[in-house]
Amino acid sequence: MRARTLLVLLLLSACGREPPPVQVGGLPPSVLDLNLIERAGGDPARALIARLHPGPLAPAESEVGFYGSGDRRAVLYVSRFASADTAHAQLAMMAAMIGRGRGGFGHHTEVAIGGTAVHATLGQGRAHFFYTRGAEVVWLAADPAIARPALAELLSVPLDSIPHADPSGGG
Repeated sequence: MRARTLLVLLLLSACGREPPPVQVGGLPPSVLDLNLIERAGGDPARALIARLHPGPLAPAESEVGFYGSGDRRAVLYVSRFASADTAHAQLAMMAAMIGRGRGGFGHHTEVAIGGTAVHATLGQGRAHFFYTRGAEVVWLAADPAIARPALAELLSVPLDSIPHADPSGGG
């Protein structure tokens, strides 16, 4: 199996195409040009995520990736649940709480991007996007200047499909 993987990577590089990024757990090794500088998994990740949630949260697994380059930063939270239904229920609960103005977030909106329902909000000096991916809830917190391109990369969609944030709350 290793030989087959190596052969595919060699063929891709010989064709002038870059090989797919290597995943560190479920986290990408970079977001835009921001490298993964710190990763938390297991109990430390669950503890980080639990501090952000006022209610019970029981993911099967969690990972938190801290990305940076220069003074630009992003954090990617990924929680895996027992099923896609459970992940969707968790996302709906978070969206409802944020929509009611809880947690220091504002200007919550939901948009469809490339077939994915994505929630967007502003708070704590960052732009936040969260969505489900199968049985996972993914939350991106990034500096506003890089949030849209980072989300476009994570969703593998063109940048122009990501709406601009409207700080007035108009969409």
